[in-house]
Amino acid sequence: MREYTYLLFDLDNTLMDFDRAEETAFYAAFSASDLVADDHVYKLYHEINAGLWKRLEKGELSRERLKDLRYEMLFHRLGIPDDGKSREVSDRYFTELSRQQFMMDGAEDVCRILRPRYKMYIVTNGTYEVQKGRFFGSPLEKYFDDIFVSEHIGAAKPSPVFFDHVVKSVGDEDRSAYCVIGDSLSSDMDGALAAGMDAIWLDHRGTGDAQGRAITHILQDIRQLPAYLSDVGQGDEHE
Repeated sequence: MREYTYLLFDLDNTLMDFDRAEETAFYAAFSASDLVADDHVYKLYHEINAGLWKRLEKGELSRERLKDLRYEMLFHRLGIPDDGKSREVSDRYFTELSRQQFMMDGAEDVCRILRPRYKMYIVTNGTYEVQKGRFFGSPLEKYFDDIFVSEHIGAAKPSPVFFDHVVKSVGDEDRSAYCVIGDSLSSDMDGALAAGMDAIWLDHRGTGDAQGRAITHILQDIRQLPAYLSDVGQGDEHE
């Protein structure tokens, strides 16, 4: 196994708790627009949103369209008259989301431990203003050299265009020096492997099922990362 120079961290549900941020922002947006949301409404939104993000990753949908379409679809499913109200909720949601800086347990400690040994970057899909608002001023900011956001790049993970941009910006073409750490098989792991980089999957559910992908290593908790990388640096072998 090789020692890495660059660690590319996914942001959402890898270092920052996006599930909590999303839920908080969703309820705040509905409340600010004088609408009532409960668990059923939120779960329906989450289902619609997840499906649209899969379409985005496949290049079937633009980011701008996704932002409003999910609320249009939600209003339709709930039978709520729209008349521009869904756009209002969408705008309020993004404002609220950009303010949320909930951290995954142990994430800041992991970054503090790893920072002296590596150059570290954030690689995230999402809206630039939202991700910038969440990242800058957070406990993470001081540990990272830069943040790469799909909207700013013009391509989303797992597109090779996204990772090519990262490599060009970092300035080191040796793909073996990079390792991607993330929780998503379809964006983080597929993107890393297609880009010729090692990939560490955060398998939060503990299934161990990478669905046939030749992932470099699987962890269940971000707090396991420093020990694994220390072993790699010493030349130990891992499956």
